[in-house]
Amino acid sequence: MSVLFHTVSKMLGVKHRSSTALTKKTNGLAELTIRKLNAGLQLYSDEIDDTRVELLLPLVEMSIRATANAESKVSPFSICHGFEMRIPTPTDVEVLGFYSTDSEHYAQWLKNSIKLLHEAVRMNKIESKQKMKNYYDMRNKVKEQHYFVGNLVLVKDTRTGRNSDRILTKNRSRLVHTWSNK
Repeated sequence: MSVLFHTVSKMLGVKHRSSTALTKKTNGLAELTIRKLNAGLQLYSDEIDDTRVELLLPLVEMSIRATANAESKVSPFSICHGFEMRIPTPTDVEVLGFYSTDSEHYAQWLKNSIKLLHEAVRMNKIESKQKMKNYYDMRNKVKEQHYFVGNLVLVKDTRTGRNSDRILTKNRSRLVHTWSNK
């Protein structure tokens, strides 16, 4: 069981630390996290059977880490690390050999499920970016470009040269001032 717990902890990015039981000074944060975990499982448990509740663990864990504190308005992950949450890659963890085949199947299933979740999140981000681009293009009346990379494009240089008598602005007071000096 400890090999399975160690492997699952590594996959989920959990650093396990032991402490005395029922001590608020050492376990207060752990108890709060367990309450948040239970609330997350209750929130999503209508959609899934109780025998497959482990499907929800990656989602609940990510929501606990990413949820901003009501007082500080910053997520726990951002406070600890100083940057946005990085989604862990399940392929980093090697699935070790276990004494029971059920444990080995579970660890392999969890690894594949996390990989599928990450792929779905990646696809959702791509779709969302495309929708935002389409909305931006529509709102700003963006036209398709008529040239492409590799085409020859002539650029007209309209910069004013040195000591030029060309008028740069149409400011009437300046024009009047200029004429009166001549």
